[in-house]
Amino acid sequence: MNESLSRPHCDPMMNQSELSQVFPTSFQQSLVLIFFCFFVALVLPRLKTGMCTILSLGFMACYSFYISPYYPFSSMGHNALIPLYVLIVGYGVVLFGRFPALRKRKENVLSGGSETDKTLGLFYQQQGMLDLAFEKFRPLVYDEAVKDILYGLGLEYEKKDQIQKALVVYKLMLGEDKFSEVLDMSIFQPEETEASGFMGEKVDHDTFLCEEKVLEMNIEGYAIISEVERPSAGVWFKAQDINTRKPVLIETVNLSQFDEDRIDDIRNRFLEDNECLRLLKHPNIVKVIDWGEDRGQVYRVREYVEGQGLDKYVKKGNLLSIREILRSVGRLADALDFAHTTGVVHQSIRPSSFIRSENGKNVKIVDFGIVWIPSVFEHRSGSLQEAHFYMSPEQIAGKKVDGRSDVFSLGIVLFEMLTGELPFTGEDMASVMISITREKHVSPRSYNPKVPRVIEQVIDRALEKDLTKRYQKAGQMASHIHMVVDRIDELFARKRSEGF
Repeated sequence: MNESLSRPHCDPMMNQSELSQVFPTSFQQSLVLIFFCFFVALVLPRLKTGMCTILSLGFMACYSFYISPYYPFSSMGHNALIPLYVLIVGYGVVLFGRFPALRKRKENVLSGGSETDKTLGLFYQQQGMLDLAFEKFRPLVYDEAVKDILYGLGLEYEKKDQIQKALVVYKLMLGEDKFSEVLDMSIFQPEETEASGFMGEKVDHDTFLCEEKVLEMNIEGYAIISEVERPSAGVWFKAQDINTRKPVLIETVNLSQFDEDRIDDIRNRFLEDNECLRLLKHPNIVKVIDWGEDRGQVYRVREYVEGQGLDKYVKKGNLLSIREILRSVGRLADALDFAHTTGVVHQSIRPSSFIRSENGKNVKIVDFGIVWIPSVFEHRSGSLQEAHFYMSPEQIAGKKVDGRSDVFSLGIVLFEMLTGELPFTGEDMASVMISITREKHVSPRSYNPKVPRVIEQVIDRALEKDLTKRYQKAGQMASHIHMVVDRIDELFARKRSEGF
C-alpha cells in the first residue's frame, strides 16, 4: 500500500514474468513514442533555440528517470529507449538545421549594419553633423561609392575651414594611412553640442539653462506676459498682441550661441523661411504673424494655441476614440496637402508636431520651416533618437524629399495613435532604421482589433516604401480618411434613429 505511484520499484532479483508486471506496456511505450514524434515534428521547429533545448532536455530527463530501473535487467528495457532515441535524434536534426539560417542571419546583420552606417552617416552629413558622419563612414569598405561620399564629406569640412579634418578624410579616401597612428582621430571626436544639435551649435547647456537672467525682449506691438519655455538656444514667451488683444507665442533664437561663421546663414534662412510660411493660411496650421531680429536674437511671432501635443495621446490608456483620431489626422493631412502645394515640406512630422486644442474641436500643425534650428528640433523631439522612429525611407537614405515623405511620417503617427505602438521598432537606432527601410510593418489590428480594415489599408498605402505606390498627395490620404469618418457618422446616426 506504500508503493510509489510515480515510479515503480524494480528489484534486481525479479524474474522476467515479475518484471513484466511493473514494466510499461507496449501500448504505453507507443503513446510516449507518438508524443515524442509529434513534439519533434510539429513543436520543436516552432520554438526558439533556448526553449527548444529546455523542453527537450526536460523530457529526456523525465523519461530516462522513469525507465532507468528496467533496461539494465531486461531486453524489454532496451525497447523502451526507442522513444528517447527519437527525441535525441529529432532535437539534433532541428538544431543542426538552424545553423545555415543563423549563419545567413548573421551575414545579413553584418551587411545591414554596414548599409545602416552609410545611411546614418549620410543623414548626419545632411544635417551638418560632420564628425558624427565621419564616425559612421570610417569603418566602411572603401569602394567607389563610399569614396564619392568621403570626397563630399571632405568638401564639407573645407567649407567650414576645417582643413586638417578634410585632409584626413582625403587620405582615407585614397587608401593612405587607413590605420596609421600618425592620423590623430581625436580631432573627429564629436563635440558635445553636435550630438544634440545641428549647424555647429556651441551651447553650454548647463550655463545657459541655469542662467537666471532672461534676455530682454521689447518687440514693438507686443507685450510680454511670461516666459513659457527655454529650449537650448533661445527663449519662448507668451505675449499679447497690443492691437488685437489676442495671446501670441514669441519664439526666439539667440544667434550668439552659434559659431560666427554660421550666424549669417542661420539668420538669413530663418527670415526667408518665415517669408514663405506667411503664405500657409490654413485653419489647421498655426499662423505665423510676425518675425524679425532684435538685439542679437531672431524671433517669430505665431498664434498661441491652448492645448496639448498629440504625443500625449499616443500612450496606451490615453488614446482618443477611433473617430476622433481619424477626424484629426484627416484634417492634418488636408493641411499638409495645402502646404505641399505651396512648396513647403515639414520634414519632421511626429506627434509633438501637432497641437490639439483644449476643447478638442481643432488640431493644428506647428514648427513648419524651423525644425532644422537646434533649439526647436531638440525641444520638440526630445532627442535625435526619437526623430528616427518617424522618418521616411528616403530621409534615412539622405535623398531629397517631397510631400510623400510627410505622408509616410503621418502614417506612422496614425498607426501610433490607433494602437499606442510604433510600427517600426528595434533595439537601437540602427535596427529601427533597417526596419523602416526594409521590413513590413505589422498590422495595426494585431494591437487594436477595433481598427477598421479600410483604415488598415490607408496605413498600408501611407507606409509604402516604394514612392510610386505610396499616396502621391496628402490630400488623397485625407480624402480616404474623411470618407471613413462620414461612414462612421452615418452608422451612428442610423443606430440613434433606430433606437427611438
